[in-house]
Amino acid sequence: MSSTICQRRTPTFAEHRPALQEALVNVSQESFFAFAELCGIDRFGDALAAVEAQSEGAAKRWLRSRVDFDGAFAGTVELTLPHALATELLMSFTGLTPEDGLTDVHVYDGIGEFANMVCGTWLTHACAHRRFDLQPPVVTAVAAPVTRAADGQEELVLVNDQPVSLRVEFRAS
Repeated sequence: MSSTICQRRTPTFAEHRPALQEALVNVSQESFFAFAELCGIDRFGDALAAVEAQSEGAAKRWLRSRVDFDGAFAGTVELTLPHALATELLMSFTGLTPEDGLTDVHVYDGIGEFANMVCGTWLTHACAHRRFDLQPPVVTAVAAPVTRAADGQEELVLVNDQPVSLRVEFRAS
């Protein structure tokens, strides 16, 4: 008698692109009260240049939030966005203001929750009858994003006219 090993199929970004787009737009608009729209690489590049041309300091800082997930398939959702946008989204989400003493810890927590909500919304709607476990978000300061949209694993979005890169990497298991 022979045994069979059940392997999970690793999906492609293209299969999940519409659900990912919808999740990012819905979370932005419904939970963070921000306007989100898909854009091409030229418009994204213009928005990226505008952020980089701003004054020094926090305006030039970027954050990357990663959420690992495992279940019917495994991978990572990664959002890269300007620190200033992360702060703006946190204030919209919580009702806090700069006068409330916002710190980087608050901003990191807020953008981690944003990525967590995008990942959870996407997986819930795209794979409603499957179980997934999400790991806590990991947020790090990074340099300005290098767009890799040509590799087909990234979605370019403007949130309140600021550039946000949504990247999903699937892992074989």
